[in-house]
Amino acid sequence: MSHSQPTITTLIASNRARPTPNPTSAPSSPTTTAGPQELRIAGDELGKLIRASVEAFQRCDCWEEFVVTQRGVTSDLSNNVHRLDHPASQLLAHLRQHGAPVPMSTKPWTPEQLDKAISRGPHTSAKLNNGFI
Repeated sequence: MSHSQPTITTLIASNRARPTPNPTSAPSSPTTTAGPQELRIAGDELGKLIRASVEAFQRCDCWEEFVVTQRGVTSDLSNNVHRLDHPASQLLAHLRQHGAPVPMSTKPWTPEQLDKAISRGPHTSAKLNNGFI
């Protein structure tokens, strides 16, 4: 059985300057992409969340600002995790408060590498079940 969801059409402004990976060595001119793109968003609950995220992103000056606004200060770990009778309780409390470090072994991508990846688009497997999503 197929249920048709109403769709909402919105324009995504994709012509904002992308921040550079290393703020101390800014390029002479910001990298931009093509003009606004049309995005069709379903009118269901997921579509409403997507629309809210798109609008929140458009209010931000850069990706990093958007991430900070969306991340918030909440944690999936309980406020009382340090009270657990478990050898890892103090470690969990530390992770709850400070997060977990994620060391990277590769260098940050250059703007050229980012542009090429964006031009290629998502991997084919990302599109396999897009009807479900």
